[in-house]
Amino acid sequence: MDKKEMTQILAILQTNYQKKIENPEATVNVWLMTLGDFSAQAVLESAKLHISRSKFFPSPSEIRENIVRHKIVLPDKTAPMLEAGKRAKVTAIPDGMSEDEFL
Repeated sequence: MDKKEMTQILAILQTNYQKKIENPEATVNVWLMTLGDFSAQAVLESAKLHISRSKFFPSPSEIRENIVRHKIVLPDKTAPMLEAGKRAKVTAIPDGMSEDEFL
């Protein structure tokens, strides 16, 4: 996620909660530092969930908690690990089962 995407998400929250952010650049930097390991889509989905459930402007930790608790999207950092897992070679097939049946 980049600064532009984070700024757009904060603008949505700001509009919904009618809250003026006093120091926008610092706020974007803090939110990006806190949530930058997630995709913009995950943060946006979490923000939408928060809007539907709360009357109060969220903290970055509430947005992170929604992502994790509701399994919205995996953090961007895990994508390479997941891709590597897909390429892993099966080394042990259960007895009585062919490789085609196992896969």
